[in-house]
Amino acid sequence: MGGSQTSLPWTRSPLLRFLVQTILIVASTMLLIFFQGQIYKLIFNDMPLTQQELLETWQFFVAIIIVSLFVSAVHTGHYLLNRWKASISEAKNLQLKAMEMKEIAMQSELQSLKMQLDPHFMFNNFSTLSELINEDRETAIRFLENLSRVYRYMIQNLKKDIVLLSDEVAFVKAYCYLIHIRHADNVQVLFDLDEESLNLYIPPISLQLLVENAIKHNIATKEQPLIITIISNDRREIIVCNNLQRISSAFPATGIGLKNIIDRYRILSEEQLPVIEETTAHFCVTLHYSIIHYAMQILIIEDEKHNASRLQRLLADISAEFVVVGVLETVKESINWLKKENAPDVILMDIRLSDGLSFDIFDKVDVICPVIFTTSYDEYAVRAFKVNSIDYLLKPIEKEELEAALEKVDIERKKEPTRLGIRAIAASFQRKVACFS
Repeated sequence: MGGSQTSLPWTRSPLLRFLVQTILIVASTMLLIFFQGQIYKLIFNDMPLTQQELLETWQFFVAIIIVSLFVSAVHTGHYLLNRWKASISEAKNLQLKAMEMKEIAMQSELQSLKMQLDPHFMFNNFSTLSELINEDRETAIRFLENLSRVYRYMIQNLKKDIVLLSDEVAFVKAYCYLIHIRHADNVQVLFDLDEESLNLYIPPISLQLLVENAIKHNIATKEQPLIITIISNDRREIIVCNNLQRISSAFPATGIGLKNIIDRYRILSEEQLPVIEETTAHFCVTLHYSIIHYAMQILIIEDEKHNASRLQRLLADISAEFVVVGVLETVKESINWLKKENAPDVILMDIRLSDGLSFDIFDKVDVICPVIFTTSYDEYAVRAFKVNSIDYLLKPIEKEELEAALEKVDIERKKEPTRLGIRAIAASFQRKVACFS
């Protein structure tokens, strides 16, 4: 039954597979008996069977069918048992992966919080500020503005897993201004980033941690200045390098800062983790930012073609970064799509479809992404917000209100991609267990 398993797998249509397999077994057995009867006629010159022989023939026929079905049942049972074991094992691995991701996210958040509340950094800056107030009020004001930018950025991005590289660079420059006031030209941070890279994403506070680590572990004097370079290349990488002139210390480096960055990248992708290179003269860390640049994937569920086309046109007008992964017209089609495909970033969903209300979709499949309802009816608003609704737009939909709704999605997407990833794994886990429960 290998061919049936390929064209009609148990996991997709178990009842139909059982019926087809049973019919094929009975048909093949009847065909075998027929050929056996023809051979009997050839050997015995078409001698008619007695009633006793006819009864024995039918008994033999029934016995063969029973034995065939029994053998098939044993074979099928063995196959399903192995599939069940494999599914349970895979589900456990997915569950462990989800727990590991959650633990990494919590550790990274805790480490960011510790850095945010670092008393040494805070007291050193306040001490510098108090002196500047007496010596140079204009510089003191600029120092205070940059100090505010640093702490505001830390507070706002503490729970995010990705931020725009341009925002991260602005934060690092504010941080470097504080360092420059305190250490003058003993510490020099140089930037060489192309415009395209600034529009991509990176885990927050990654660059600042690398700058801070370089300052913390290296000599920075007028005679031996510490030079840190932050550059991008054509391989979609950011390379942070410093000249290596380690401080002699009885306390070895813990590597917590680098581990924090690696863990943040591991949440997003296992394939392209930061690369650390150390020579006698330089210490470099290469960060990949292509792995975390992704366009928003949008699924449209709308049974009227003109409205679906209008939504696609509005999306194209708002941003070229949006990708429409599908346009579906019915509840049934939507359920099948969501069961088989990866979850999009957001669904634009009409409520009254040609074969029912779109709320029926939520009863049949676990929708893990936010939903923007697009409808002509206002009476479903309360019910909509009991599911995954992030906004409720009444037709005709204007560009500005759709753009505002998508901005909400983008904010949530950047704020908690880890949790969405964990939910996706959990949903996959539930589906796999359901297949064999």
